[in-house]
Amino acid sequence: MEALKAALATGADAVYLGGKLFNARHYAHNFDDGELAEAVRLVHRFRRKIYVTVNVLLHDRELEEALKYLRLLYDMGVDAVIVQDLGLVYLVRAALPHLKLHGSTQMTIHNLDGARFMADQGLARIVLARELSLHDIQAIRGGCGLELEVFVHGALCFCYSGQCLMSSMIGGRSGNRGRCAQPCRLPYRLLETSEGELPAPGDYLLSPKDLSTIDLLPRLVRSGVQALKFEGRMKRPEYVATVIRVYRGALDRCLSDPENYRATAEEKRQLAQIFNRDFTTGYYLFNPGANLISYQRPNNRGVYLGRIGSINRRQGLAEVKLEQPLSLGDGIEYWVSKGGRTGVTVRRIILDGKEVTRAPAGSRVELEVPTGVRSGDRVFKTHDEELIRLAQASYTRAFRLPAEPVRMVVSGAVGKPLELTVCDEAGHEVQARTGFLAEEARTRPLTKEVLEEQLGRLGNTGYVLQELELNLPGNLMVPLSELNALRRAAVEQLDTVRKPIRKPVDEGRFQKSLAEIRRGPVKRRPRVPRLAVAVGDPVSLEKAVAGGADYIYIGGEYFRSKAWKAGDWQAPVRKTVARGVKVYYALPRLWLESNAPLIEKLAQEIRQLPVSGLLAGNPAGLQWAAERFPGLPVILDYPFNIFNAYSVKFVSETGIQGVTLSPELTFQEISELAIPEDVEFEGLIHGSVPLMVSEHCVVGSVAGHRTEKNSCRSPCRWGSFYLTDRMNYRFPVEMDQFCRMHIFNSQDLCLLDQLPKFYELGYHRVRIEARRESPAYVGRVVEVYREALTDLSQGRHHRLESLKGSLEKLSPRGFTKGHYFRGV
Repeated sequence: MEALKAALATGADAVYLGGKLFNARHYAHNFDDGELAEAVRLVHRFRRKIYVTVNVLLHDRELEEALKYLRLLYDMGVDAVIVQDLGLVYLVRAALPHLKLHGSTQMTIHNLDGARFMADQGLARIVLARELSLHDIQAIRGGCGLELEVFVHGALCFCYSGQCLMSSMIGGRSGNRGRCAQPCRLPYRLLETSEGELPAPGDYLLSPKDLSTIDLLPRLVRSGVQALKFEGRMKRPEYVATVIRVYRGALDRCLSDPENYRATAEEKRQLAQIFNRDFTTGYYLFNPGANLISYQRPNNRGVYLGRIGSINRRQGLAEVKLEQPLSLGDGIEYWVSKGGRTGVTVRRIILDGKEVTRAPAGSRVELEVPTGVRSGDRVFKTHDEELIRLAQASYTRAFRLPAEPVRMVVSGAVGKPLELTVCDEAGHEVQARTGFLAEEARTRPLTKEVLEEQLGRLGNTGYVLQELELNLPGNLMVPLSELNALRRAAVEQLDTVRKPIRKPVDEGRFQKSLAEIRRGPVKRRPRVPRLAVAVGDPVSLEKAVAGGADYIYIGGEYFRSKAWKAGDWQAPVRKTVARGVKVYYALPRLWLESNAPLIEKLAQEIRQLPVSGLLAGNPAGLQWAAERFPGLPVILDYPFNIFNAYSVKFVSETGIQGVTLSPELTFQEISELAIPEDVEFEGLIHGSVPLMVSEHCVVGSVAGHRTEKNSCRSPCRWGSFYLTDRMNYRFPVEMDQFCRMHIFNSQDLCLLDQLPKFYELGYHRVRIEARRESPAYVGRVVEVYREALTDLSQGRHHRLESLKGSLEKLSPRGFTKGHYFRGV
């Protein structure tokens, strides 16, 4: 609640927060229902907006509780709910159509097609992916009427939000469920297969600097976004107060005089002091390459204070020339050349031989130093006591509800109740009466002064008495306790009539949706699934067909490790189709507006191929396919995050052929999905699964020396690379045609021995993910799975273990069963 007060007191126009249920910051101190109701009242007193996050993927068993929770939020009066799950969008449209929805950044809306799709689904606003440039945002603004919201300050995710499986697969804590363990903040090494470890500027190759756009405010305003978003739900109230206060002042100056706007050095200092991993403007201007990453440390670095000069070992003092002011109580950290970093609180400052409480920037002071510190070591100020006190005052001593002037009229007569009429400036008017009948005053009549004193005690109600009018003949008396009760009753009524008028929930409609959720799944008939194979080159396509694939997926991301030309697909695709094998063209998982020329070339290539359909991995792909290839069947890929029965219902209404279920679902959860009979579904069964996709390329930054000023030397064209973590697990990396980096799991998925389970659950297809694999790998794996499926169709299961064993030498890093047996 203190962080909320800090945001309101320092100038936020809206706040977003999470309740105890279903939000993407599971480990934050979230609001319980009572606190949420109090927060809504408080925010609306300030005439601001309040948005509640319900921005995770939901299991079927959670949908009833989630819908009831949204009903509670609607009744509380929240202004919008931020969502990720498409199934929840479906339910809200059916049961709570007047509840305003905002699309979370977890939806990965990153281009105009995706924005238009969400507009068609009734969303009011979308939070765009953090990877967009200002040019991309302007293109979306020009083609879509949705409100746009963008992040402008705070922590950055390394991977596109909503597309990260790394925390989930390696640690069992899913970012899509609000439990991200932040594996991007851990140390990694980059290795090339033949050369070994490559030198890097530090250990934290996946840890981005913090976003700061205070210098870009005029350009952000011109881009047409409606809201600037600040990451602060895992931060202290002091952080919220400082960041919002600084940006509020800067934005007000920008709006009043954009041509002459400049962020001040003091504003930047305060932003850095309260928390930073160093700062970046992210991707708003260009891809910054190595300048995006905080290689040296993944947490707060403070601000540079100076270097250690001479050291008096006997007294334990060291000389430092201050680059920043320093006060007693500040926190500093010595970056010791040997032994890491040591943090201390400043207890003594000696200036010109005298102990002082504060020393200005530019002065030479002596400070107490721990053992191990050497001359030349750097010192950083990590805590500014004065800045913290200023921030705390905003939501403690200085916090006041905004007071709105009200006019009061008091009427009455002997033998009648006293009547109080209260009017605000918006024209709302209420009346309250005493239960006590007024009497003739003997000693202390109700004078204007007495009534002003009692009725004007409005305290922290948000009102202030501006004018009082009396219609009281003679000298009347009413007990002071009655006047206090009269005032409280009138204020309560005024609060009620000032609440925004909400359309009532259609109870029948709401209960119908709950009843549908409770029906549960319809048992599916078992079937031998068809075999689908995703390949990354034409030769692998031929090997997959020869091995017995029923479906082939081509296209999508073209990895730089594969050597082939655009026209190379023509002959093998036609040959494949002639053999009765279906070929589907996968659309790229992601594309920005700046990638539009490549996407148009892709459309031309699709038109020249006899494909059976398309594979779409995001809402943009679904929109793009419907407009450019109407009538062509579409299968949704697993990055679409199909996680529950209602997300299947949502997409089935768009006319798709089938869906690929989320790889974060267990067999048990899949058995509970109610999937319409006319919707085919498939799942991943084997292969190297991508864990992250990022606009930042570690290979290009470390080996290719890409920065804001230097272009990449394209090492991905000659080398084979992987990352290793602290446990020496190897994560292969691939770069695609858009120069995005894909990090793959350290172990291959393999569920060949579980084929009977896929049969029992009625899967239409099982997929081998082999886009990055060699033709030889593809050929052998497909052959083995074809043998296993043939055995399955004949009721034979005894060879599954031996067949799986024959694949082990193709995956020396070992196998994983993914999440099919462990949930998220």
